[in-house]
Amino acid sequence: MNLQLEHITRKFHANRQTIYALHDFNLSLNLTHGIYAFVGPNGSGKTTLFKILSGLLLPAEGEIKLDSQKLKTSWIKNNISLLISGDRNLYQRNTVMENAVYYGVLKGFHPDEIKENVHRYSKLLDCDTILNRWVEGLSSGERKKAGLLMGLSVRSKIMLVDEPTWGLDIDTVLALQETFEIIKDETELGIFISSHDTLFLSKLASEYVFLKNGACSGTVTHPLNADELISFYKKAGENNDSILV
Repeated sequence: MNLQLEHITRKFHANRQTIYALHDFNLSLNLTHGIYAFVGPNGSGKTTLFKILSGLLLPAEGEIKLDSQKLKTSWIKNNISLLISGDRNLYQRNTVMENAVYYGVLKGFHPDEIKENVHRYSKLLDCDTILNRWVEGLSSGERKKAGLLMGLSVRSKIMLVDEPTWGLDIDTVLALQETFEIIKDETELGIFISSHDTLFLSKLASEYVFLKNGACSGTVTHPLNADELISFYKKAGENNDSILV
């Protein structure tokens, strides 16, 4: 699959000024299963981009295409999941299973199918003990796994994960890294991760997209170690022209 973002613009108005969250954003990705890292400073447009890809926001201008065909809302609903930083996807006074079923029903799935998928993937991620627990009683790492279970249970083709290591201690980050490696190896998902954690990204990602001031400032189409990632990040931030390696 080839995902194309053409001239994507998202703007808002504040204090009589027009502020661009994304401005003429262009990107072409050949999607396979694996992990794609989206890297940029605060305010570069990463979260806005993920919300547009998931259908939560509409662009003011531009189009999103898959294999040269404009993406339909129904395809986005059925094939793209967004997991926002923190646990804003989750209802605190419901169990993990109840959250997953509710999310699946919103996506058009039958509850029994969602339950079957949740049990399957909870065994894969070694977290079946959290299914009947309230979200408010889970640790930070368990909440991350609960969010991932929701995305996996609806059999998305693309999972968008915004700041997965936010607020986690180092042991939980390492455990989460192992979880993503399992998902990458055992599913056909394309996983998009937005994060400031360069070490975390360098351990997982096979391709990188760099953002600056609401635009794509460059891409790298091969794995990088942490030092290389920081070097390319600086290069993408300094150059007006995109880097493509």
